[in-house]
Amino acid sequence: MEKGRIKNGYISCPLHGVRFSLETGEPMGGQLTRVAVRTYEVVEGETSICIQVE
Repeated sequence: MEKGRIKNGYISCPLHGVRFSLETGEPMGGQLTRVAVRTYEVVEGETSICIQVE
């Protein structure tokens, strides 16, 4: 997904075109999978962007 396209609140897998919600990780309607991707809390600092990993 690192090269996925982000648009209108979702990210598209560049290999399969499957779209996932950026907020929940859930696949968006009529896609090839029903499995959500893991999402992480993003924290923006002055000079960095971090994710909260459990």
